Amino acid sequence: MRKYLTLFRLTVDQYFVYRLNFVLWRFRVVLNLLLIYFLWSAIYVDNKHVLGYTQEMMIMYVLLISVLSDFVFSSRVHEVGAEILNGDIINRILKPMSFFRYLLTKEMADKAINVSFAIIEITILILITRPALMAPHSTGALIISILQLLIGLILSFWLSFSISMIAFWTAEIWAPRFIYFILVFVLAGNYFPLDILPKPIYNLLLLTPFPYFIFAPAQTYLRGIPDNLILQLCMSILWVGITYKGATVLWKKGLKEYSFYGR
Repeated sequence: MRKYLTLFRLTVDQYFVYRLNFVLWRFRVVLNLLLIYFLWSAIYVDNKHVLGYTQEMMIMYVLLISVLSDFVFSSRVHEVGAEILNGDIINRILKPMSFFRYLLTKEMADKAINVSFAIIEITILILITRPALMAPHSTGALIISILQLLIGLILSFWLSFSISMIAFWTAEIWAPRFIYFILVFVLAGNYFPLDILPKPIYNLLLLTPFPYFIFAPAQTYLRGIPDNLILQLCMSILWVGITYKGATVLWKKGLKEYSFYGR
């Protein structure tokens, strides 16, 4: 346990070694939040309801999504692809610790620091703009939204890990990951609630893994337990199983075929 606590601390310390990288990353996140916040605020200037959402609901959705995004999408898994390409993955595998526990520890450290800063940034925004905040629809809805958030976290981890495994067979891993993030930011509900889309498109999206990252827990928090909760839970758990199986198969197959010649 001590070695994982040390790894956690060292991962956090890395952010304060490369301060400029971290500051620029948080600056980009804040700009993205402000852009979405003021965009929706402008839309509601002459409207009380837009596409089934009041201004209070939409602003709360924007704030919720910002925190949930930092919790779910902040990750160090993408580094695995780079380590496969440069051969450092060999050192990770040979160390006297579980590779996946190693990844999990770094993930926890990454999320802890990103969520902490996200809460600080949103608190400052709330103090400046003073929007009307909304409590969860009900206690039951809060519990279900937390469960959905945990499922989304696991789903995001295995899907991102699967994309990193592409590095076992090709050096071109930037393009697939770029496409993945574009799809995630649009189809996971980062910019707008997915249920404002035409119903056929929305229902089709529910068959994909993207709504279960952050949209589903945010929607449950705001609107209460959805009528199709069982369908959402079944689909999200199914996708967790698919991505877990796919990631582990790619990992084992990649290790069998992997070779790297040092300098």
